[in-house]
Amino acid sequence: MSNETIQTAPEHDQVGPLSDLRVVEMGQLLAGPFCGQLLADFGAEVIKLEDPGRGDPMRQWGRKSAQGQSLWWPVVGRNKKSVTCNLRTPEGQQIARDLIATADILIENFDRGVRRVHQGGARLTRPEVVQRRHPPHRELRRGQTNKFNEGMAQAIAQKADAIVLLGIEPAMLSGSLNDAARAGIPVINALSGDASAPLANGVFANVSADYTADGASLAAWTLVDSNCSASTFFAQPTAIEIYQNMANGAEKVYRENCPDDCSLDIQEIDLANAATDLPQKVETAMKRNPDTTYVMTNWDSGVTFVEPTVAMTNPDAKILGRDGIATSLDSIRSGKGQDVTMAAPPEAWLGWVMVDNAVRAVTGAQPSGIVIPTRLVDETNIGGSNAEVNPNYKDFQNSFKEAWSKN
Repeated sequence: MSNETIQTAPEHDQVGPLSDLRVVEMGQLLAGPFCGQLLADFGAEVIKLEDPGRGDPMRQWGRKSAQGQSLWWPVVGRNKKSVTCNLRTPEGQQIARDLIATADILIENFDRGVRRVHQGGARLTRPEVVQRRHPPHRELRRGQTNKFNEGMAQAIAQKADAIVLLGIEPAMLSGSLNDAARAGIPVINALSGDASAPLANGVFANVSADYTADGASLAAWTLVDSNCSASTFFAQPTAIEIYQNMANGAEKVYRENCPDDCSLDIQEIDLANAATDLPQKVETAMKRNPDTTYVMTNWDSGVTFVEPTVAMTNPDAKILGRDGIATSLDSIRSGKGQDVTMAAPPEAWLGWVMVDNAVRAVTGAQPSGIVIPTRLVDETNIGGSNAEVNPNYKDFQNSFKEAWSKN
């Protein structure tokens, strides 16, 4: 596809209240395209910029129809026009500037460096253009820290009995943790780092898995499966501790057990742009090393982004992830797509573990010390249904209630 190629979405006769607006959509995956979808539904002319050849990842994302097409794309792509535009070239960048200069609204979620390509043109030619952006993960993390600090300040002011932090490193909230400690409010750190990590100041308990061990288990599986001849691509989302721990675990297994005959290619991935960054880096790695036989995404939701690339580059390569989400378990059971996952217990059980530790903190008991268990699942133990993957959690609520009643 060339930079100038325009493909029109299915025609619609609706003339909505936004029919006098032109929108240029440079978002990808869900947040940006969903915003464009809503504007198009109300009659706006939405022109979507897509990467040549690959297009928006949503064209391939998720379950497929009987014709092999994504079920998501007709939804988020409806009522839009598409233009392929290679923003890596000066020609593509100029096409983007020219389009934005005619727009009333710009939707994008690029990194700061890429954003400079179009901001100048938009502001010089159309100073009134409205820009709606969904920032990348590292920018979200800066804003996320502020939100967590604000939330902790509110909880402290309201004299909360306990605070649960979910998915943020305590070191980023040291000031708020000190404030909570002075107020006598215990804090539970959930799903950040390994469960065995030292408790940060002001933290009562860590509720997490052993991500280092999970990475080691996945790596060990590849060595056993390949008879110690594995060549593996490992995706590590940038600056996220749990994935760094998984990388460390995998690297140690390869170093200690197969230093000469195996290879482990660890690549950092921009999580906010994983839909494009991950498949591009997988493709580059597999072309550079055609012997790549394993691709570890390390979070099951990322598998969708690499399946088409792996299928085209080396369909015999096996895909590994972590979390045990339903779609991944279904893929393993069907023998199509993902091959291995580290399955965690049901999310509801995790919530009860967090509450249990909060209750313990308030009542003066000791932390539970529970390390969230995971189970390596492949075709040999997947079972006939997803419920069989974690059969021991059917009546966990009553187990917690019984334990609380005894204390």
